[in-house]
Amino acid sequence: KQWYQRRVRGEHFDTKDCARSCDRCRDNVTFQTQDITAQAREILGILDNKEKDLTYAMLLTEWKSTRKGGSKKLAPSTLELVILQLLRENVLQEKFKAGMYKALSYCVYGGHARAVLSGARTVTLPILPSTAAQFIEVAAAHSTSAPTSSAPTH
Repeated sequence: KQWYQRRVRGEHFDTKDCARSCDRCRDNVTFQTQDITAQAREILGILDNKEKDLTYAMLLTEWKSTRKGGSKKLAPSTLELVILQLLRENVLQEKFKAGMYKALSYCVYGGHARAVLSGARTVTLPILPSTAAQFIEVAAAHSTSAPTSSAPTH
C-alpha cells in the first residue's frame, strides 16, 4: 500500500529501499492500467458548471452526488484516487487563496485539462486487481474497453 500511495502522490519509491518488506513486493502484486478519461471529463464538467471554486473535499462530495453512468459503481476510496491522479497528471491543479485566517486550496483546470476534454489526451490510473472489477462495470457503462494488464513497476 505504501508504494501505491507514494505513486499516486508522485513520489519515487526505489525497490532497493523496500527489501521485500512491503505488502506489494511480498505478495508480488501486479497492477493494471485503467483508462479514467471518462471520469476526468465528468470531474472537469463539474468544475465548468460551478460558479464558485471547489476545494478537494467539495469536488469529491459533488462528484459523489452527481456521478453518471458507470462511475456510480466506483467505491469512494477509488473516487479519491481518481482525483489524486488528475492532480498528479496536471489535469487538475491546486489554486491557493488566502482567507481571513488561513489559506484554502481549490481545484481548478490544470495544464492538460483542455487536451483531455478535446480527446487529445487520455488519463490512466494504476489499480490493484481487486479494484479492476469496479472499472470493468464502469467500462461497460461507458462503452469502453476493459483494463489492460501491465508489468509491476516500483
